[in-house]
Amino acid sequence: MLSALQGVGIGGTAFVAAVIIAFILSLFNAMTFSELSLMFPHAGTLGTYTEKAIGHFPAILAVYAGYVVVGVLGIPAEMFLVDAILNELLPGVFPPMLIPFVILIALTITNVLGTDVFAKVQNFFALILVCALITIGLTAVTGIAQPYPVLESSALTWDLEKALSIDTIGLISLAMWMFVGVEFICPMVNEVKKPERDIPRAMMLSLCVMLGIYTFFIWGHPST
Repeated sequence: MLSALQGVGIGGTAFVAAVIIAFILSLFNAMTFSELSLMFPHAGTLGTYTEKAIGHFPAILAVYAGYVVVGVLGIPAEMFLVDAILNELLPGVFPPMLIPFVILIALTITNVLGTDVFAKVQNFFALILVCALITIGLTAVTGIAQPYPVLESSALTWDLEKALSIDTIGLISLAMWMFVGVEFICPMVNEVKKPERDIPRAMMLSLCVMLGIYTFFIWGHPST
């Protein structure tokens, strides 16, 4: 959500073009991961496939860059974001960083109890997140909740020239964050009846659904 709002605020049409390019690159990424999961049909991740392809040390680097660094830097940022949103919605109700710590402790406990418990909790919250994104996007696009505000000036420029400019390249990496995570479908290769059909289809459909959701989200942003 932050990537989408920040990107469209910075680039306007250029970010929309960046999202399309990022979506195409993500499709190639999904094709690669689905093929690797079918070549090595067990619960593998980025480290597993990198180790099979080019060795142990590159696999360690891949896991560190792909998961450890993202976890170390991403989770604190998300916790601070939760605290900031709660302070805006309910100022002074909760002590600083109380709710983020409660969330962190709850997720830690579910991990300790086992992957099955954590998976159910994660699926539940993922469903809530997707429904919230769809609701926000449709509400913003249709203006059903409140009339659109009249903006005297806007940094957004919806023109083809900017979409084709060099600025688009710098926004692709930001747009890629909107499509990360489809590789987590690969460990399910042993749990589906027809993995050669279901794994690639699930990854492609996930990317298409996220593109649709974020398209409405970005489209509604200038109006809100």
